[in-house]
Amino acid sequence: MPLALIVATAWVVSCAEQESTEPTLPDVPAPSGDVAQEDLIPGQYIVVFNDDVANPVQLAGELAAAHGLTLRHTYEHAIKGFSAVVPEGAVAALERNPNVRYIEQNRYMYIDTHEILRKRAIREYAAALGGRASPIRPAVEPGGHRRLDQPDQSDLGGQLQG
Repeated sequence: MPLALIVATAWVVSCAEQESTEPTLPDVPAPSGDVAQEDLIPGQYIVVFNDDVANPVQLAGELAAAHGLTLRHTYEHAIKGFSAVVPEGAVAALERNPNVRYIEQNRYMYIDTHEILRKRAIREYAAALGGRASPIRPAVEPGGHRRLDQPDQSDLGGQLQG
């Protein structure tokens, strides 16, 4: 039997023995933490459904009609649920619904502009060097000058280029 046929057969058998697993999303708890009161949006809530809800858009419409909600957005891909303007008293009723995983008040979110500017600077530096930049600054500058503000990185096995 030719060696190539033996190797191919072994490869097919090894592939067949591996378990086929579907990727699953981790069980994520309801968000919590310190939120500044001024960041909360009065009367607006995000309602997240359980993963087993088959048609989140339809359920969102049904709950909106039943509880007098004004739907703002429906979510059916990354999460299942909706955001809405919710009248007082309706939050408690929504929390009792067996299809609802959790509810949280909508809030203003902010982007750290310092991080955006840092990443832009790295991209521009990479473009100037022909795409060879890394967020790790080399301990040795081009021309062989050692940077005094960087620790010795010789243990990285020459991964950094000057």
